[in-house]
Amino acid sequence: DDGQFNIAGSITRSDREYGDPLAPLIEYDAMRGHVFADGQFDINDDWRWGFDGKWAADSSYLNRYDFFGRPEDTLTSNLYVETFDGRSYGAGNVFSYQDLRLTSLEEDPLVLPLLDYNYVGLPDSFGGRWSFDTDFRSTLRQSGPNTRRLALASGYLIPFIADFGLVTTVSASVEAAGYHLDGVTVGTDTENNVTAGRVVPRLAVEWRYPFVRGVGGVRQVVEPVAAVVAAPTTGNPGTIPQEDSVVIELDDTNLFSPDRIPGIDRADTGQRAIYGLRGGLYGESGGRLVGFLGQSYRAPEKNGPPATTDIREGYSDYVGRLDIAPNKYFDLLYRFRLAESNFELLRSELGVAMGPPALRLSGDYIFIASQASAGLFPDREEVSAELTSQLTDFWRVAANTRFDMTSNGGSLEHGARITYEDECFQLELRYRRDFTSSVDVEPGSVYSVQFVFKNLGDVSAVKSGSK
Repeated sequence: DDGQFNIAGSITRSDREYGDPLAPLIEYDAMRGHVFADGQFDINDDWRWGFDGKWAADSSYLNRYDFFGRPEDTLTSNLYVETFDGRSYGAGNVFSYQDLRLTSLEEDPLVLPLLDYNYVGLPDSFGGRWSFDTDFRSTLRQSGPNTRRLALASGYLIPFIADFGLVTTVSASVEAAGYHLDGVTVGTDTENNVTAGRVVPRLAVEWRYPFVRGVGGVRQVVEPVAAVVAAPTTGNPGTIPQEDSVVIELDDTNLFSPDRIPGIDRADTGQRAIYGLRGGLYGESGGRLVGFLGQSYRAPEKNGPPATTDIREGYSDYVGRLDIAPNKYFDLLYRFRLAESNFELLRSELGVAMGPPALRLSGDYIFIASQASAGLFPDREEVSAELTSQLTDFWRVAANTRFDMTSNGGSLEHGARITYEDECFQLELRYRRDFTSSVDVEPGSVYSVQFVFKNLGDVSAVKSGSK
């Protein structure tokens, strides 16, 4: 009555290979399996708790048997409790990880606990809002750094709209974080009982000046946008380990963010100017053509976050987006990144879907140049496509493919499926040809049949007349 849970699993006995893919070890007649379980339960109107647990017997099991599509590289398990009260939210979490990759740089931590509280106030008499956030995280490892972190942040945001249409948004915030660390590297030594911390005040001002007009049922919008962000340049002591701010990527979604770095362990410091142009055409029936192009400039600083190709001194690369959706039968989203020095294409992402349910084609394309990772990784270029057809109310078919388009690439995967589905039952015939390999998984073809009985044990379905 107050929640639900789901459990899925498998068990088999088979030979398996493990260790070095070039010289694998073999375990004969091994017992193998997996368990996925999740649930969520209401305690009362304001509190609920839940869990999401994932476990596999070994690193290649899910890849080999492919129960629910391509598996994740890391299985994350989570136990949580959360509360909602007006404009505030609080949560307590425990996280554990099972790394399924063949190599790992360090031991995965047990996060016990991660406590969050977030509050956003009502608009005051001036139209501004206060916000307050707090975070406590403890990470435990048998070998490697163990950290305890307490972080606090408070801010105020207020918009102003001038009579001539200029929209100005001013925000000010202060972020503070304190750390107690064991097993961290300081210089060339590993030390315990280390304390570290930082305080980062930040001021940001954003201006938008939208120009709008309507012509023949089409609304045209052109909107120049600019911003400045200022913060001290001493907000990232080297003793603070980097747990949750590892992946930093500049794109159109975070270009104007006061702090572009995810997580709390690193802060986006220093002074920046950001500028861009948005434009769009919007039809009365919901069609749209929307574009954006922007760039930022970051002043030189000392003790800032580690320089990357995404966050560096001087001018950033250009980032942009193009969204075309004239009707419900066609939708295209293209995102890109161009090198600041010569407009070379560094990143390109394209997603497209077209056609009615009777014959619908969807696909994705991604290109990431090696320069985007400072040469740490080679160029990546991949395309995938799927063609689906809803033949009748109960029958549908689909075929899909995926290619590596680099010079040494080729086919990665082909597949097809036939599905029958009604109110009570689903039958699916699948075929998949996989061209990739790893330890215990060789290129080959997989044929499978899946039966789904939708209403077994469902009292509500029985009462409604389903069988």
